[in-house]
Amino acid sequence: MYAASFAIRPLSKCFRRPLIASLSTISAPTDYYKRKIPRKKASGIMHALRTELTAGKAIPEIRAGDSVEVKMLPYKTAKSPMVMRGVCLGKVNRGIDTSIILRDYYQGEIIERQISVHAPLITEIKVLQRAFIHKGKKRVRRSKLYYLRDLDPMLCKVS
Repeated sequence: MYAASFAIRPLSKCFRRPLIASLSTISAPTDYYKRKIPRKKASGIMHALRTELTAGKAIPEIRAGDSVEVKMLPYKTAKSPMVMRGVCLGKVNRGIDTSIILRDYYQGEIIERQISVHAPLITEIKVLQRAFIHKGKKRVRRSKLYYLRDLDPMLCKVS
């Protein structure tokens, strides 16, 4: 039943070269070239575009534990930027999608926001103080400071 549905081909038609050949007659094909996979071409183009977009904007070196001030427009046609201050809990490095997590204590409420560094609405990023959580006396040894969420919110107050 199944044998009738499959065609049986001789082995000589399955291979491009004949099965029996002497070593002297086998040579490397001259017209063969390595084809590039289209996906790899597209990723190379996207990489070039992303590096071109990130090269235009000067961004200060931001680390976890720094106090940061970000001036950003609330919407595209706004005349004056709003100011967001806070302690940087961490930084996610992803090229054009690089973002920082800011945490602040403002008027009795905790504000935590993830901000894309290369967003077009951001006008200015400024580091106010290095190692803010240690009062600038010693360096911060962790890359993500998520444990500050469980501690006193006044530790993250930047004024």
